[in-house]
Amino acid sequence: LDTLQFLEGPVPSAYTFAFEPSIFNTSDYRFLQRKNDWVSLYLADTTLGIVHAHIHFWMHHGHAQSSIQSPFGGLEFSSEVPPQIIYDFLVWVRTSLEEKGISKITITHPPRAYESGKIDLIETFLCQTGFRIDQEEVSTLIPITDQPFQELIHPRKKRKLIQSENSNLRFEELPSGKWNEVFYMIAQHRKKKLYSLSITDQRLEETIRLFGDRYPLFGVYHQQELVAASITVVVNRHILYHFLSDHVRKVGEASPALILMKGIYDYGYRHDFKWLDLGTSTLDGAPNLALLKFKTEIGGRTTSKRIFTWDTYE
Repeated sequence: LDTLQFLEGPVPSAYTFAFEPSIFNTSDYRFLQRKNDWVSLYLADTTLGIVHAHIHFWMHHGHAQSSIQSPFGGLEFSSEVPPQIIYDFLVWVRTSLEEKGISKITITHPPRAYESGKIDLIETFLCQTGFRIDQEEVSTLIPITDQPFQELIHPRKKRKLIQSENSNLRFEELPSGKWNEVFYMIAQHRKKKLYSLSITDQRLEETIRLFGDRYPLFGVYHQQELVAASITVVVNRHILYHFLSDHVRKVGEASPALILMKGIYDYGYRHDFKWLDLGTSTLDGAPNLALLKFKTEIGGRTTSKRIFTWDTYE
């Protein structure tokens, strides 16, 4: 690690990573959100061509943001890097952005449960280098283990699941070519509930065309009708993110939502994921307690998700 250097990107294509970047920190994903005005700052062994840490910002009107139209961005680094170097790197990042005329920096972190030790370290260092916690939300994740889904959930949900499994609902893993069927089913139900969508059909089509199997699609059918559907994202080899979903409340006495979630959990287990990230539970800036209750009753564990800010006005 004596040959590590702080560098400004883009990261050379020939370099390898000493850690697995999340999909949201890849250049393909970032350039899909905004084509220009990105700056990449990274820590690398230039002799061996290995990246040990990176963070990326979109810069606009003096504001540097680590996340644009994505759940999070933020610093990712190899466990081999000593804390002292991570601290020095964060100081250098802030100074480098200041020198570019940036007066405000926003860093959106993943849920702390993703890698609690690493995230605790970064968040502590951010606070010690002048950042403050600007927003904090409750995130919910289901740990994916050998324990069957039905053993994780609230007894009331378990009874409903057993009842639903004995109905004529059918769970399916869907090919990427069915993205439009999934999207329009979700959009239709969101519109009825007066909920907005965080992605357009055109952007979803572009994203799935680019990333393919990193956006697994799932559905539950009653006969030939799609009654529950979900778009998920493979964040990395450990995390499956439940990005967009909706469902018919009931088919007879059966719950399509429970069939859907069990199917996705089982998929996660077969593919060796450690967490199913159910996202945050917020509505108009306040906790969506009904949604949070549903997520915890299907086995979700709560954790915090934070946004950090630094600015020259403090």
